[in-house]
Amino acid sequence: MSGIILLSIIAVWFFLVKKISQVCVRKVHDGYGKKVIYVVVFSLLFMAPVADEVVGGFQFRVLCQKGSKFIYIAEEVKGKTVLWSAKPRKKVENTILTIKEAVIYGVDPVTKEQLIEYKNYYATGGWLSRSIAFNSVTQPYTFSGICGVKEQLIKLEKEFNLTSIYK
Repeated sequence: MSGIILLSIIAVWFFLVKKISQVCVRKVHDGYGKKVIYVVVFSLLFMAPVADEVVGGFQFRVLCQKGSKFIYIAEEVKGKTVLWSAKPRKKVENTILTIKEAVIYGVDPVTKEQLIEYKNYYATGGWLSRSIAFNSVTQPYTFSGICGVKEQLIKLEKEFNLTSIYK
């Protein structure tokens, strides 16, 4: 149902932007220049509701590439049992969207020594996503909004014969 509502909103927005773009270029002389200006105005207006998500998506991908990596010493984690915990999520500063960073760490259950650490990132959507909030969900429309190392964790567990315990 929410997909139908979203498609309806996009259709209404499309026709609204089309009319606004026509009004913006009506005094421009006919010709190639008018068509170019119309396409530019239409494109900018049509993308305006998700522009913050487009920019925020680039920031989010950079954070994911830099931050979603394991920190460990191979000799210390091989064959160990790891008790996983997470620190409270903290807001990443200087981003256009609200992005939170979760630091997950694994400790040896006996010695309580930290063996491994990684980060996950979670982004909320832009102003359009937050204002519509289908089913109280404010995830971004233009990218997934979650990144982490889940697939790499499975490989790491197999490679180093780790036993994971989750709190």
